[in-house]
Amino acid sequence: MTEKAKRRLKNFNFEATGSHVALCSKDNPGANKYTTICLKSTEGITDTQVAEQIALIEKAKYSSQVKAVIESAIREKYDDNEWWVYVEDYNDTEAIFWKDDSLYSVAYTVDQDGNYILAETANEVKREYIYSPTGKVGISEDAEKKLEEGVYVLVAKALSTPETIGRAEQALATYNKKKEKMQEEIQKAVEAKDAEIAKLQADMASLQEIVKAAEAEKKANMLKSREGQVAALLKDGAVELVKSTETLNDEAFAQIVKALSVQKAAIEESGLMNEISNPGAGTAQEINKTQEIIKARYAK
Repeated sequence: MTEKAKRRLKNFNFEATGSHVALCSKDNPGANKYTTICLKSTEGITDTQVAEQIALIEKAKYSSQVKAVIESAIREKYDDNEWWVYVEDYNDTEAIFWKDDSLYSVAYTVDQDGNYILAETANEVKREYIYSPTGKVGISEDAEKKLEEGVYVLVAKALSTPETIGRAEQALATYNKKKEKMQEEIQKAVEAKDAEIAKLQADMASLQEIVKAAEAEKKANMLKSREGQVAALLKDGAVELVKSTETLNDEAFAQIVKALSVQKAAIEESGLMNEISNPGAGTAQEINKTQEIIKARYAK
């Protein structure tokens, strides 16, 4: 948002030594924190003060350059070109940096050629060290006990500045969004799995009904076949006899059929089936002892 001009500056005087106009912005404000064009003058400023300011500028410039080199080394070492990486601070042997939504520390050395050599792994600074349970940013008491001294100093120093606190709040917001999204995906996966299990259970119940129907049909066909075999050998009682053989396998039932066949053949050869008339007697009845023996033996 462009800030509306409040007044017009005129009658500039550049007679004093060092007088100049500096172009500032929100990313590079002036010493007076103004982010617009500012009129400056070095009148009344000593050479010592100028030298001190130049030294501070050079130090800040050097620090920015080192951070840029370390950041480049981090991206190259850990292949994180797709993530947001920002070097927060460093000392002679360690640096702390943001990667996406987490703060890390990493040890490094500088070789004779000025190359920055990073450790094989970077260590994540636990969230409970830099966030309170309510999400407020600040170094915790446990951090001083758990973190290495150099890392603790860097983190504590960084979290004392509004800029770092802002980045930490942004990182926490990103982390919370990712966490919520992950929880939603897990819930959807659980619901999908529950639906899949319910469908499998329904399919299983349906298959069980089909199996039961098939078994019942098979049993009915078996009994009907057996009834036909027995009826061909017995005049009466075929249904009752077959019913008593429901639990027998085919081999056992074949033995019964064989016995009935033998009995029938013996009766037919003996002439017992011939009708015998006796004027003084009633109607002759067929006596089949074999049937009774079989029914008694194979009944449930």
